Amino acid sequence: MTVIIAILSEYVVDTIEIASDTWGISLSFITIILVPIVGNAAEHACAIIFAFKNKLDISLGVAMGSATQISTFLVPLCVVVGWIMGIPMSLDFGLLQTGCLAFSILLTNLTLQVLPFIPFMFYSMHF
Repeated sequence: MTVIIAILSEYVVDTIEIASDTWGISLSFITIILVPIVGNAAEHACAIIFAFKNKLDISLGVAMGSATQISTFLVPLCVVVGWIMGIPMSLDFGLLQTGCLAFSILLTNLTLQVLPFIPFMFYSMHF
């Protein structure tokens, strides 16, 4: 399996280099901007497909992984861009931001732990 992935990775790299030459777009733009956008779009499409197939635990896992990847890149990027623009920024978040982050982590964790048991809760209810 590793050999197949290595071969496919080489094919993707060669294809990106050929596309860069053919389209007249810089290789940096394709690899830094276009590839992550397409990759995240594919992740979100998979999350939607899993949700339609009623596999919400996988869907939430994919969506959370994608959101985590974006946030770990975007927040430091905003700080660096702010520094370049002369706007003082830091990664020192206040009490409200830290509390909201902690609450969202706890809520997501609770949702992922309780989610497998939700169908059983509805089946056992008598109206």
